[in-house]
Amino acid sequence: MTRQALPERFPLPTRRQCITMSTEWQGHPMTVTVGLYPDGTPGEVFADHPKDAHRGAEWADVCTSLSIALQYGVPPAALARSLGTVPVWAIVDGQMQLVNASASPAGTIINCIIEASA
Repeated sequence: MTRQALPERFPLPTRRQCITMSTEWQGHPMTVTVGLYPDGTPGEVFADHPKDAHRGAEWADVCTSLSIALQYGVPPAALARSLGTVPVWAIVDGQMQLVNASASPAGTIINCIIEASA
């Protein structure tokens, strides 16, 4: 069996632009910060849960994995397609509708990455 070369990982510069936003997953508030390459492409993500250190540690592990994927060139949209969603009722344009929401904090964090790169 022949091993193929690994794709190249592109680390971010030491100083970089970041976008920070507040969001929530299933009622749990979180702050998500997305670090950007000079061209505006997302390359790292951090999430903080202000009231639960245990949950914050779990989210840190998720963010590390997502950041590594981004630095290897995996598009945020491809990551989003890989994660599950759950149907929830939400008000959309003034009407209650059944929409798909992130099944885990990872999906919410990826949605923030996509929003930051828009």
